[in-house]
Amino acid sequence: MRTFPVPGIGALLCYHDLPGDEPTIVFLHGLGAASSEEFMQTVRHPLLTGFRMLLLDFLGFGFSERPLEYGYTMEDHADSVAELLRHLDVVSAHIVGHSMGGSVAIALAMRHPDLVRSLVVAEGNLDPGMGTASAQIAAWSEEDYIREGHLAFLGEFGRAVAAVPEYGGVVRTMALTSPHAMHRSATSLLAERTPTFRQGLEDLRMPRTFLIGERSNYPEAYLLRNGVNIVIVPEAGHVMNVDNPDGFARAIADAAALAERSAEVGAQSLP
Repeated sequence: MRTFPVPGIGALLCYHDLPGDEPTIVFLHGLGAASSEEFMQTVRHPLLTGFRMLLLDFLGFGFSERPLEYGYTMEDHADSVAELLRHLDVVSAHIVGHSMGGSVAIALAMRHPDLVRSLVVAEGNLDPGMGTASAQIAAWSEEDYIREGHLAFLGEFGRAVAAVPEYGGVVRTMALTSPHAMHRSATSLLAERTPTFRQGLEDLRMPRTFLIGERSNYPEAYLLRNGVNIVIVPEAGHVMNVDNPDGFARAIADAAALAERSAEVGAQSLP
């Protein structure tokens, strides 16, 4: 695992840089998760063989440092990702974000479109106030969440997924997460913003795919417009990379292939 001191704050953001060919695929994890754990099965899938892949842990999560002075908004996370990509000379990458990582991916594409070749958003938060877990966390004040809410949330979450051993990695990475990062990120996910992530995703010009688990209750996503490709991952719920690793990897590979074909057509149409 490598480290990158985020400019302006100096805290170390940790990431894996798996060698391969361009374009790069960048993986962004969900709330309480860590790309260093969440996507390990995905990056080993044969359908994704050959790509260079970056798996990063947002500040406050996984193995990255947990600075108190950082804001932990979706926009803050997006700007930190952009700093890392520019440091590594990565341009026009395929960005894959799950849950909170999907919202960060949209923010990244809105704020730094030159870095984004295509977007795959796996059940990212689209609208203000959207997110059951985020709402539970943000209902506490930050002080109370740090003092007692975080442990209470971890216990409740652990009991809820105890019957699914495959979710153990999520429980472990959530236990690593900084309480102040968890609370500030959850609060930002719920916040009002203009434009919303839904509007931002619809208005972006690069190829965009929104993944929905077949077992998820996600009716809002079916209303996406303006060429956003909606793909159902079969036999999966919200944690689709665990529920159906093959289906999740296939959806990413298909989205990347579609984006590459679109780029080829665009290049051929130039005078």
